[in-house]
Amino acid sequence: MIAKKTSIIVLACTMVLINFFIITQFTAFDSRLVRNITTLAFFILYIFFGGLKKTKLTIVFSLFILTDVCILFYDNLIYNSLVSVLKSIGLAVLSWHLLPKFKIVFESKKSTVGSLLIIIFSGILFVELLDLAIMKFSDNLHIFLYACCALLYIILLILVVNYNFRYNSIRSIVCLFCVFSLAASDLLAFISYYLEVGVFYYPTRLFHILGVTLFTAYAVLPFKKEELLIHG
Repeated sequence: MIAKKTSIIVLACTMVLINFFIITQFTAFDSRLVRNITTLAFFILYIFFGGLKKTKLTIVFSLFILTDVCILFYDNLIYNSLVSVLKSIGLAVLSWHLLPKFKIVFESKKSTVGSLLIIIFSGILFVELLDLAIMKFSDNLHIFLYACCALLYIILLILVVNYNFRYNSIRSIVCLFCVFSLAASDLLAFISYYLEVGVFYYPTRLFHILGVTLFTAYAVLPFKKEELLIHG
């Protein structure tokens, strides 16, 4: 347990330093390349610690890698579209993984109010993102693909928040922050690339590394057996 956790933390800290240095000193392509190397490094650690036994999570991780490869050529419309397609499939598989832990529960006021707030916030966010997509994309295909990806993120956020409400375990919290980090990374990436806010490249990469770090931890660390706190 300690060796796994230490390895993940050391790799994460190392990759943050390397990524920030490359973003500061080199080209956009170099920055995307080191993002690929970062994700691949975590995947190697994931394999080393026995992650391949978890089929759905392995599929998700593999799609992360393929998405990063396409990001290398993000300025090309075909690869740009593939990023949204691969990302959407990955989010769908991760949602499928979390679906067995989902259940609508009305016996807890905290759970009910929390779920309603997340749904309302997610709906508002989806509308805002769709408006941005319509404003920045010139063709309907890109708008559709981006909308699908955004909608799947919202579904995933609802699932993971519900999961954490029902279990409130260390593993559910790790999963919650993993999903929020990946969502924040993609949102900031959209702002930094399409709205040309260069300073956002740093938090974008930081949230990406945090997301991949927590995903690896969620998959391979030996957490205690989870018990339901809220039944339904």
